[in-house]
Amino acid sequence: MTDNPFEAFASGQMVSATKAKWRAYDKRQASKVKIYRSATDAPLVLTGLEKKQADVSSQLRRWRRWRRAIWKGHMRGPHRAQWLELSSLLRHLSFDNSGMLLDYLAAARWLLDADAATKQAALSMISAAIVRLRTRNGYPPFDDALPGEPPTAYEIAREILTTHHNKKASHTHDHYQQGARRLRQSASRVGR
Repeated sequence: MTDNPFEAFASGQMVSATKAKWRAYDKRQASKVKIYRSATDAPLVLTGLEKKQADVSSQLRRWRRWRRAIWKGHMRGPHRAQWLELSSLLRHLSFDNSGMLLDYLAAARWLLDADAATKQAALSMISAAIVRLRTRNGYPPFDDALPGEPPTAYEIAREILTTHHNKKASHTHDHYQQGARRLRQSASRVGR
């Protein structure tokens, strides 16, 4: 308990009811509001902007954890090799080889016949890769085509994945190849 022999002797002589009262007193004293005499002693209190920033970073961490869980779920699924192939293609994406991505998507039956959540995950990966490529090269992260302009790589990829509903869909492989050709003709749209 204590190094003081007199306090040790007194505590041995005290009845348990008195000891309980002293413990309750100590507990009340510990829970009282503490008055700080200087700013250096006071605990850090976040300002409104700091609270907002902390909240945003907390949300971002949770979103990244959720996205990582989705990715790991796909990696444990039956199309693990295809996801790795798509991931590798996106890692090596450049302004010059964006047509390869569209060719891959047009030929990827596993992805064309997949459910909406899987297609959404693939589109999210594609979008993130394009944003990374654009920002690394000094362009704004998003640059969708205006009406009358040729579509961007992401818009064509989204069209490929969303217009193909199942094996009985009315769109043919030629339709996707035309989209890939359109992209190759306007390959500069991805980066500008």
